[in-house]
Amino acid sequence: MNKITTDILIIGAGPVGLFTVFEAGLLGLKCHIIDALEKPGGQCSEIYPKKPIYDIPGMPEVLAGSLINSLLEQIKPFSPGYTLGERAEKLIWHSIFLAAFGALSFLLIFFLFGESLLRLLGGKGAMLEESLSYCFIFLSGGIAVWLSGSLSASLRGMGDMQFPASLTVVASFFQVILSAGLILGWFGFPKLGLVGAAISLVV
Repeated sequence: MNKITTDILIIGAGPVGLFTVFEAGLLGLKCHIIDALEKPGGQCSEIYPKKPIYDIPGMPEVLAGSLINSLLEQIKPFSPGYTLGERAEKLIWHSIFLAAFGALSFLLIFFLFGESLLRLLGGKGAMLEESLSYCFIFLSGGIAVWLSGSLSASLRGMGDMQFPASLTVVASFFQVILSAGLILGWFGFPKLGLVGAAISLVV
């Protein structure tokens, strides 16, 4: 892949990515779109172009392929750049770096100002202690939360929609069970209260 110079790099040429070009263009920002597929449109073009969809604002019903054609026509005046048929593996390492940097930054801010901020918000006594424990556990394992979001976005940009979506569904199912168990002491888990909620988010 050649070097790309642009204001905004969009990973994924689906409807949301295409409409982002339009909104950014109104602000005078240049966009470049990368997608693993050979043509823009994402699943709407690749899987079900003839399927009617019903959740587009202002359109009671529209064919997926027609929606993509309209979006492409809408963004023509902004002349976006395209890199199609390219996978974005290198962006995974960027995602990992950004996730680690973000998580460590928030953890450092908490160590420096966390207790003062919680006191400013009215925290005191047992509630303050519970809140500090929650924040410490959540922010210590925050890199898991950051990685989940950033890597999911990278995988979707590489054309893999199914794996991150399936992982989100499975993780949400287990989090509901784990959260109830650790907060309330259900299913044989220890009853940890607010701390249990933090643990369930990062496990």
